[in-house]
Amino acid sequence: MDKRGVTKVGLTIFVVIFLLIFIFQINTILSSNQDITIPSRSFFVGGGGISKNSFQDINPLDKIKKKYGSNNTVPIVTLIEPLDNSIDDDGEIEFVFSVQDDNLLRNCILYNNLGGKWKSDKKNKNTFVQLNYPLHFTIKNISNGNYNWNILCTDDAFNINSNNNFSFTINKIPPQVLPIPDLSLKEDGILMLNLSEYFFDPKGDELTYDVEKNNNVKIKIDKKTNMATLEPKKNWFGDISLVFTAFDEHGSQIESPPVKISISEEGDTPPRFISTLSKEGEVDTDGYLFLQCNVTDDKGLREISLYSDTSGTWKLEETKEFFEEDIFTEFLISDVLEGSYEWACMAKDNFGQESWSEKQNVEVRIDVKIVHNIFDEIVNNVEYPVFVGVEYSRYLNESIILGDLRINKENGEEYVAINMSNQQKSGRGDLIRSYKKIIISPNDIFNNGFKKGNKETLKFVLEYFYLGERLEKEFDFTIQIKEGGWIL
Repeated sequence: MDKRGVTKVGLTIFVVIFLLIFIFQINTILSSNQDITIPSRSFFVGGGGISKNSFQDINPLDKIKKKYGSNNTVPIVTLIEPLDNSIDDDGEIEFVFSVQDDNLLRNCILYNNLGGKWKSDKKNKNTFVQLNYPLHFTIKNISNGNYNWNILCTDDAFNINSNNNFSFTINKIPPQVLPIPDLSLKEDGILMLNLSEYFFDPKGDELTYDVEKNNNVKIKIDKKTNMATLEPKKNWFGDISLVFTAFDEHGSQIESPPVKISISEEGDTPPRFISTLSKEGEVDTDGYLFLQCNVTDDKGLREISLYSDTSGTWKLEETKEFFEEDIFTEFLISDVLEGSYEWACMAKDNFGQESWSEKQNVEVRIDVKIVHNIFDEIVNNVEYPVFVGVEYSRYLNESIILGDLRINKENGEEYVAINMSNQQKSGRGDLIRSYKKIIISPNDIFNNGFKKGNKETLKFVLEYFYLGERLEKEFDFTIQIKEGGWIL
């Protein structure tokens, strides 16, 4: 036999011996790990099948490293929540566990059979594991059923824990519904239905609602108030049936029995107010009231009038004429003194029928803000420039007279006084700013007591006149000498 033949035979014998030693090591490892209870896919090395009791995604080299490559102990994983054999009523589970180990951990992965097959949950993998601290995974919208779970953690020596699976049961409790009675309204009318009176959740979840569409009735559900507003088509009457659906926070839902709603025929109907509101809300800050009225009518509107008591007596403020079925209009009452007032709109249609809106309340509180850019924390006893002034609505520009802005120190001593009536002005959208630049001297403010930790409060007082009425604005501002840094 030539040298090449001898070499080939020797190489073959070496490979066979290596494989026999390797298979022997694998079988030895497997025989010493029969306590692992997490099943996974089987794979094969040299024809030797590996038991289904091994972990998924763990190969023989990892096991060899575990037995021969490190003296580290196996991670100790404690399953905390959900408790074993617990029952959950909403389908949202927070898996809580903690890990102990004598070295760093590579990762922890949640295993479960929520999808019908035992496997790792790749979305719930923690690669930054803090030892001896509660760790969390969360899964939502789990279907009803019985499930198992476990946490597998791998340390830096590829050691992996093995502990018994925990089980839990999902038995969702859906929202509940009470019978909704048959409802009725008049042609061109509107109906409000509080869904919270008929739906509730035993678990205390906040509910959201939906309803099937209807071609003859427009339905809106307010997500904040849970009020359903039903508005039939103009001049339409008849009967409809609706089904409302409530949803809890975890995906469970319940439908109401069909609700019959009857709209009666009325012929020509008076105008109907959809909404009335103050553009600025219930509190106005500049004495300019923009009052909005939204009205509809089946035969066409002729006029809309505004009434108020802003002058001290209830009276007609303004009337506008229209020749449309749907009107959204805005009225303006200017130069209103501070106080609380009422207002309402009246609408007439082309056939002389009229309707009043509900009375609305509005409060006028003239607001002039004091503005500045003085530092509230300082380190150095160094003078620096700032601006000091006031800011107000542009609608006040012709009705307000600014007086003095005084800044007093905490001991009552005056620090600076500014006559705001002749200072520089600038516009910014709907706001006007009147201001003056001054120099701040920290040493003067702190009365030569410039030390770390000291505080001083400046009191701003502004005098101004609105429609001849004297008003005053006060504002306190605290300055602190910051700890740390340096003092010059």
